[in-house]
Amino acid sequence: RQGPTGLITTTTWAHLHPENETRMLSVTVRDDVTQTQAILAGLADKAHGQQAEVPDLAPWHALQNWLELAGCREVTIPYAPHVARLSDPRPVRLRRDLGKVFTLIQAHAMLHQAHRERDAQGRIGATLDDYAAVHALVIDSINEGVQARVSSQVRETVEAVARLQTANKGEPVLIGDLVEALSLDRSAVWRRVQAARAADHLINLEERRGRPAKLILGEPLPGEETVLPKPEVLEHAIHMPEHAPPPSQATVRQGGEGGVYPPIERATVQQPSPQPQQLSMQPDRHALTETQQFYLSIADENEFPF
Repeated sequence: RQGPTGLITTTTWAHLHPENETRMLSVTVRDDVTQTQAILAGLADKAHGQQAEVPDLAPWHALQNWLELAGCREVTIPYAPHVARLSDPRPVRLRRDLGKVFTLIQAHAMLHQAHRERDAQGRIGATLDDYAAVHALVIDSINEGVQARVSSQVRETVEAVARLQTANKGEPVLIGDLVEALSLDRSAVWRRVQAARAADHLINLEERRGRPAKLILGEPLPGEETVLPKPEVLEHAIHMPEHAPPPSQATVRQGGEGGVYPPIERATVQQPSPQPQQLSMQPDRHALTETQQFYLSIADENEFPF
């Protein structure tokens, strides 16, 4: 059967070749003690004959058949130009990743199309709920991919090296000391070190093969930056004038099914308006950088069916 298709692959490497890495979204498996305990408990339940109940896949098969035979598969994202304008234009990789984000938003809206409005051509209109769901799903992977931030595992490892190096009066840190400090097995710690070295946050002074690593700090860790707008910031950009101050970043509000984010003083559960307000979804395109113009061209393409 013809596509589109999705590829899911796994590896034990700390990182992939850059040409491959920039064409996919990577998710790092947790290596902490709590996750290992959960895996061991699952294996024990299986060996003890207490396997989890097999899920009923019939509703999912029925959904796929409905989408193929009767469901709508054309989705527009009215706020796509605002997402492009509010995205960080510095990472070149985002030229690829933003297209993936728009595709995921369209897929989410298509699956929830019974709760979505249609435009004059009968196409599904994606809502801010769709953006919020996709943002929560992929924002960490995208931020790490463009090196706007590092994973919690890498941050924990680099900070542990910093503490040990300070305690050693600037002397390099050995893997054995790092294993003890992190309370993890040696292989897990080494994968973390490899990831940190690939991002230049750790440096191995030992150049001889087969010799224990001697680690020192490299480039400073990045802050907790984000390259895509938070859902509440996007909502503010859509509903408020250009000169209005942005909302507080402290609270992320969840919207009702199929609706937009309600103001803080309103209840989370909301009824759809019989006559939804018509919003201007086109941002001011003056004084934009070349990269932002590139993002907007991607956004314009997503106003049409995929």
